[in-house]
Amino acid sequence: MNAVKGRGQARVEGLKRKGIETVEDILLTVPLRYEDRSERALLTTANLNQTYTFEAKVEKKSQQYKGRRSIQRAVISDKSGKRPVIWFNNAFIIDKLQVGEWFLFSGKINDRGQLTQLTVEDIKSETINTDRIIPLYCKTMGMKVGSLRRIFKRVLYHLHF
Repeated sequence: MNAVKGRGQARVEGLKRKGIETVEDILLTVPLRYEDRSERALLTTANLNQTYTFEAKVEKKSQQYKGRRSIQRAVISDKSGKRPVIWFNNAFIIDKLQVGEWFLFSGKINDRGQLTQLTVEDIKSETINTDRIIPLYCKTMGMKVGSLRRIFKRVLYHLHF
């Protein structure tokens, strides 16, 4: 594991507790399942309840609290139109989203025409959580799922056969 970029001591310890100590252990760790986030769609023409990745601009954002719970809202747009987005207890998303900026959003449009609990990622050539088929790992692996995906992806892309 010492040769894997992006792994700090805390991550190494978390993986060790789950029995992952070598690159071989990483290669033998099988995801619970995969989710296809590779299909792109426009906001107003996408089918309901089907997972897509949307390339969209943040039009506005807000946050409110109900007791200890927080609700984050945004309106995103693309060339086809606009859609409302909502997250629950995800306060960091408000800092990440900048009005006027473009992002990749993965998720489903619900029956109310809004997107709920979307995964958000900066637009870049190598994505980890959007715009591809992603592995879904157990949340009890000792670290955030995105961090785990990032480490596993680095190992796989640097193998030389």
